[in-house]
Formats: sequence, C-alpha cells, structure tokens
Amino acid sequence: MPIGWALSIDVFTALCAVIPLLIFAIPQSRAVRRADTSMVSEFKEGIDTIRNTPGLARLFLLLATTVLVIMPSFTLLPLLVKQYFGGGANQVALMEGLSGVGMVLGGLAVAAMQLKPLFTGFWQGLLRLVLPSH
Repeated sequence: MPIGWALSIDVFTALCAVIPLLIFAIPQSRAVRRADTSMVSEFKEGIDTIRNTPGLARLFLLLATTVLVIMPSFTLLPLLVKQYFGGGANQVALMEGLSGVGMVLGGLAVAAMQLKPLFTGFWQGLLRLVLPSH
C-alpha cells in the first residue's frame, strides 16, 4: 500500500473522531476557585470521589488490570514476531492491525450487550456460524 493511501486512512479516522466533536455541544462546567486548592488536596478529593461513587472503584480496578495485562503484549509484540515467528515489519503490522480489529469487535460486542433485545438473535446466529455444531 502506498504511503499516500495509508495517510488518507489516518486522515479519515481522525475526521471520524473530530466531526462528532464539532457537531455535538459539550457542556462546560464552571470551575469553582478555592483558596485551599493544592495538588494533594485535589488528589485526596479524587480518591474520596472514587471511594464514594458506587462502581467507580471497580471500574478503576478493571482499567488498571487491563492496562497491566495488555500493555506488555503490545510492547513486546515486535520482539515476539521477530524472534519467535521469524517475521518482519509486515508481520508486525499485520499482528497490530488484527489486534486493533479485535478491540473494535470487542467494543462492539460490549455495546451490543447493552442492547440485548436488539442483538440477541444476531449474536446467537454469529456464534452458530463460528462454533462447529456436531
């Protein structure tokens, strides 16, 4: 693929992220200035907010665990492809691209779980296609 096409894909995906920001109004909260604000007091306030908001601590734990598990795999992927599989830059790009596709599909699956009545039949049909029936 020529570099021009690769850059055009990058521009297209950037536009997909920017256009919604231009269309939708994002409400701005008014910052209340306090005389006693410091980095430490704001940090403590954030920790208190996490502790006092139901589910927020579990969400932070889930995100931290996800980052600790996934980040090394992305960092070490080029080494794995080169030394273990004997591949080069094209194979690394393929692996990273497929990882991205997997993340998008996983995000769509999670979003579909929120819309269970609409997508239940879709996912059941997809599972029947993927899983062998004996």
